Amino acid sequence: MPAFVASLSIGLVFCSVFLLEGPARYLFLPLGLSVGLSVMASYLLSRTLVPTLVRYLLPAELAHHHAPPGPFARVHLAFLGAFERLRQLYGDLLALALRRRPWVLGLFAASTGGALLLLPSVGRDFFPRVDGGQIRLHVSAPPGTRIEETERHFEAVEGAIRELIPEQERELMLDQ
Repeated sequence: MPAFVASLSIGLVFCSVFLLEGPARYLFLPLGLSVGLSVMASYLLSRTLVPTLVRYLLPAELAHHHAPPGPFARVHLAFLGAFERLRQLYGDLLALALRRRPWVLGLFAASTGGALLLLPSVGRDFFPRVDGGQIRLHVSAPPGTRIEETERHFEAVEGAIRELIPEQERELMLDQ
């Protein structure tokens, strides 16, 4: 059952990548596809190839189990001992949390409330708006307009810009 739940959650994440829009879609679609396909391939191999290899390779490993441990086995045994101590510490902390349920629930409620207070400061857009202080206008004259007429057209546009934006706020104006 846990494998089914894991594969279902990965499938939901995999499908949610297709629901993204805009720049986030172009950024995360390839990443989501590669992660989703690799997790699915890993799941397939863990259910097919790995049990087959265990069936054929484990009896040979069990025959060497009673031999004195080599350097890699000693490192492995040291890691297992450290991991077991960490697991015991986690179990002790979990038992402590279960004995002090009101404190744990209060701490959880306080941290959740603090996070909810920060909610208005979270942006709604994936990419925040950036004001580079630059305005670009693309103005074009109808095809076939004489150069002199086009220059007058651009001068009128620049004049309108000079009226709207004060001199101290303008740094440079270019036209092509």
